[in-house]
Amino acid sequence: MNKTKIEWVRNPDGTQGYTSNPIKGICKGGCSYCYSRRLYKRFKWNPIIGFDDNELWTPLRRKEPSGIFLGSMHDIFGFWIQEDWIDSIFTMIEACPQHRFYLLTKFPENVTCQRFHKHRIMPDNVWFGITITGEDYIEDQRLILELKHVEAKIKFISFEPLLGPIADDVADAIYMNEVDWIIVGGKSGNKKFYPPTEWVKQIEDISNGNENGTNIPIFEKDNLCKTWNKQMRQEFPKYGGVV
Repeated sequence: MNKTKIEWVRNPDGTQGYTSNPIKGICKGGCSYCYSRRLYKRFKWNPIIGFDDNELWTPLRRKEPSGIFLGSMHDIFGFWIQEDWIDSIFTMIEACPQHRFYLLTKFPENVTCQRFHKHRIMPDNVWFGITITGEDYIEDQRLILELKHVEAKIKFISFEPLLGPIADDVADAIYMNEVDWIIVGGKSGNKKFYPPTEWVKQIEDISNGNENGTNIPIFEKDNLCKTWNKQMRQEFPKYGGVV
């Protein structure tokens, strides 16, 4: 488990957040913006996918309540992941109720029976999210509809990196599908990309609500300051009566 500079992983009071990666190797998700793949090649790490049981249990040794991004370098719900690995991950999560675990995937269908024939209900200390980039609005809609069927106390959408404008249909789908939190950011790394102001405004408008009064907390990452000249909103959803 490592300290992280990812802003939204920290506790709402600003204290340190962490990442933990019990699944090792190069992710097969195929995302064009994958920073994990670049790091594996740069540092010549072992690319073979495997499970690190020692890494899995590192959160148990930390008693101070913390935000932990679990699987920051690998999609733990990918079609190539063994079911017993996921079972072990959830056993650990349930053994660490003091922590808040962020799970982020592009395969939410693998949580709702389509692969493992097991509908997983997220423990109360899981914040479950999907990644949407704005490149393919049909895929974006599909992901949001799949998110609706995930049972979790907090569900969020990470528009990071935001690589295209968000279609109106996607905005409507967000309002209809009980999203609790929105994250938006640019693309970091060697090929940086900062989304235009109008794209960020689209996301902020979604956060501000529709005619039915829907309002969604939004976390705007610091890297947006290159193109977004407004004050950053770095909000967290209410959870257990606190923000």
